Amino acid sequence: YERYGWYPHVKYKVTSTREMEEILFPFLDSNPLQAKKAKSYVLFKEIVLSYRRKEHLTDAGFNKILKTRDQLRALGKKARTYGNR
Repeated sequence: YERYGWYPHVKYKVTSTREMEEILFPFLDSNPLQAKKAKSYVLFKEIVLSYRRKEHLTDAGFNKILKTRDQLRALGKKARTYGNR
């Protein structure tokens, strides 16, 4: 790893929203991310928890998830505005 400038790390594969809620979210809450990733994490967590509560099955809940998704996308690298487009 040192040859390529990599550092030892651990990978964890999450296969369900249940695993996210029970394992990943508590870990990330106790080991906070920094800067933009922290903002993205909060929005992502909100979407996943809404899904777990089955809020996506109602129109209001689905629209709430879409609005949160749009906020999350606005934080991404590709969310740039050019001129007056």
